[in-house]
Amino acid sequence: MTESPPTWSALFKDDWNSFCSSTSLAAVDSPAAYLQALYRFALEVEGTGQGTAAKITLARRRPMLKDLLVDAENTTRQLPLLALVNETLLEPVKAYLKKNRDIYGDSTVEQVLAELRYPFALPFDLAHRQCVLGLGDKKPGLGELNYRISLKLPCSQQPENKYGTVLQEAYVAQRLLTLLSPAQQNLLTEDIGAPQALHDPAAFYKKHYGHEQPITGQQQFMQHTGLNSLQLQELLASASFRPRLSANVVQTADQMSQDHTVGARFINGPHHKGQKNLALGNDTTAAVHLLNTSLERHDRLQRMIRLQRWLDIPYADLDTLLYSARACEGSAKEPILINDNSLRALGVFGYLRRRYGITPETFGAWLYQMPVHGVGHTPALFDRVFNPPHGSGSALTLDNRRLDLNTDAATLYQVCAALGLEDTPQSLGLLTARSHKHLKGLRRDLATFSSFYRQATLPALFGLTLQDADHLAQLLGGEDYRLQLVSPNLRPSGSNVPADFLDVLMQLDWAVTWFKGSGTDVQQIRRHLILDGTAPPSRVQLRLRQLEEVLHGMQQYLLPQATLAALDLPQPEAGARPLGYTWGVLLAKGLLRAQSQLPIETRPGSLEKGLAYMIDRYVNLSTDVERNLALKSAVKLKLNPLVADAYARLLQFRQVLEQLFKQTSTASETSELLRQGCRQGARIFANALGSETPQEILKHLLLYLPDAETDLQLPLERTALHAFLLNPHWLDHEQPASAPLKLALSTLYLFERFHHCSHAYGVQQPALLNYLQLANTSGQSEDLTAQTCQQLSVLLGWSISEIEVLANRLPEKRVRSMAELDWLMRCHDTARQTGLSASMLLMATRLTATFSSDDWTRVGNAILAALPSTSTQPVADRPGSDHV
Repeated sequence: MTESPPTWSALFKDDWNSFCSSTSLAAVDSPAAYLQALYRFALEVEGTGQGTAAKITLARRRPMLKDLLVDAENTTRQLPLLALVNETLLEPVKAYLKKNRDIYGDSTVEQVLAELRYPFALPFDLAHRQCVLGLGDKKPGLGELNYRISLKLPCSQQPENKYGTVLQEAYVAQRLLTLLSPAQQNLLTEDIGAPQALHDPAAFYKKHYGHEQPITGQQQFMQHTGLNSLQLQELLASASFRPRLSANVVQTADQMSQDHTVGARFINGPHHKGQKNLALGNDTTAAVHLLNTSLERHDRLQRMIRLQRWLDIPYADLDTLLYSARACEGSAKEPILINDNSLRALGVFGYLRRRYGITPETFGAWLYQMPVHGVGHTPALFDRVFNPPHGSGSALTLDNRRLDLNTDAATLYQVCAALGLEDTPQSLGLLTARSHKHLKGLRRDLATFSSFYRQATLPALFGLTLQDADHLAQLLGGEDYRLQLVSPNLRPSGSNVPADFLDVLMQLDWAVTWFKGSGTDVQQIRRHLILDGTAPPSRVQLRLRQLEEVLHGMQQYLLPQATLAALDLPQPEAGARPLGYTWGVLLAKGLLRAQSQLPIETRPGSLEKGLAYMIDRYVNLSTDVERNLALKSAVKLKLNPLVADAYARLLQFRQVLEQLFKQTSTASETSELLRQGCRQGARIFANALGSETPQEILKHLLLYLPDAETDLQLPLERTALHAFLLNPHWLDHEQPASAPLKLALSTLYLFERFHHCSHAYGVQQPALLNYLQLANTSGQSEDLTAQTCQQLSVLLGWSISEIEVLANRLPEKRVRSMAELDWLMRCHDTARQTGLSASMLLMATRLTATFSSDDWTRVGNAILAALPSTSTQPVADRPGSDHV
């Protein structure tokens, strides 16, 4: 046998009874013993040594250390530096609150810190700060969560403001985008110079400045506000920070009166006649003081100082942003107030700055006008854009003269060069055409050139051409949104409708994000939707011509004009709106609306009801209400006897429809789909009758023709398209099951999301259709709800409990359509990004910007708990972190 190699245990016989584990209390080399010895040594050192300053003892630095239980856990567990800092600071604060219970009651430290306003580091909201820090590092932050999982998306092609709404209105989400806590926002928006402050000014100054008397001395003011001399000069827009008017701008008297406080408009408002601006000056003792102060101006000063620190925006730029938001409301001549619109503007700006890197000057110019004042060595934005140092030729001057780019070649060249435009109909031509339409005449003034700047730079931010941005705005909200790009406005503060400039920006951001994620662009979407100015594929053009021929031939199935003329029907009186359709077309529309399937036998009275509906809705014969009703009743009496004959003629059109779909159908088409095509075809042709743009209506029928998924380049299989044609409510439950599926932006979006779901989750399209069929089973039962949640859990790889939490927010407590499934997928993606559960994700969208609640604490704790445990960097040491 081979002897074992030499080892310690083989060579030396240790007495293991003389040893113990390092975790034992008896161990002299354990971490606990080391800490105990280190603590004793620190106390000995404190008793020795000499110095000129008072000693900061260990008992003062770590008061809890003497009571710490030294065991294995406390010697090995890692703690963030923030926890140690808070522990050190909270204990004396708790003792202070306990001593002054008569003042603070039973308020916690966190509650008191959120209420106090001095020193200027306060108010501090711990829960809010946890949310901000925990949702950093490329995660969707406060407010952005509301947009990520918005119940409605801006694809309805209507100028509405539902995007960003989950459990709060969209304007709340925009205020949350500021990343300011409720206490901070309340401080900014409460009444300036409120009656309570005027009644007890000492209390106001004590609360906000830590001193019962107004502070005007420069040194004392800087000490109480934490400013240095340069920051104070910047705040007051004085000395080297005094704004300089561009030499290329000729101001009117009205503009000069508005700009006399430029750079410090907010802190100097409201300006009264003869009142001087805030400034620094010497008194009789040669000491420097803050001059021309008042309680209201002190109030404005403390708000501006805090807001600048919170947002980290230079004072001049911040002042311009506040002024621009006020002017965008239509209140350029009124004192600047920080209201709901101000915070919404700051929130949307903050979001765009984090996402796209936009500057405050640019955003302010979008809201109102380009700055024409420079600060220090920096020229005004107007000069930097239109009169750059390297530019050749004469300077572009704003002298308020009329502007005609067709005859002023020099200015045309300067505008094109400055804004990166081309002298083409799609570039500069489109810009000038829109400006002529929406502005009150083009002049060489700030309003005109600010609009030029806005129209050119806004598309560039989103990576769009000027024409693409125009088309996209038209697609999202029609002419209302196009107007916002030329001449923006903000709705009255505190409301959520109508959609305004800030909402349009957020909706544009959604659209370009979707385009990028789905690999498409504006022009491709327009081609899919067969919009004006696009050339569809030749096969689609052939189909459209075929449909237009059918529509043209439909005239022969209407009542002859001679028959209707013999009735001597009333005509619109003077002042009344002209008839939109002929009586024959109106009659046919009413009959097809009542009986779209064109059955031989009709329900009694249905034809008359269809006719009455069309007359009541589209006919106006007199400006007098009672006479109008009487005249319309007379029309109904004369036309009712003809409805049977008119319907009999329309029955012949049924054969035309059947022939149309039989000629274009394939053997695989189901009889049910053919019936659906005929039924919806009758409705669509009825809608197109008498229309000035029939193609816009007829194009919806392309979806019902064979090979539509190929011709229209739809991202789904033929069987899936047929399922949605037969069941349009499977796509969006807000669409009635009997309604025709339309070739619209929302349809394309949901088709793409159907494809995305199949691709991203590895689910076959037939499996998704089977789920939608199950979810739309008639009746409501707990078993059906549980079954749908269980099947979704398998399809998406997400827990049933999480899906149930979200499904409970839906009208029928289950996911029934692709639109609702898309919302669930967006919630799933956001939950994975943030690490939040479904319930916490919903709670985060329920947070308000005006008051703190227990929800803030719950969400803050959940966000911190979701942070990766592998991170060894203390929270307090991370860039941008704050602690108390």
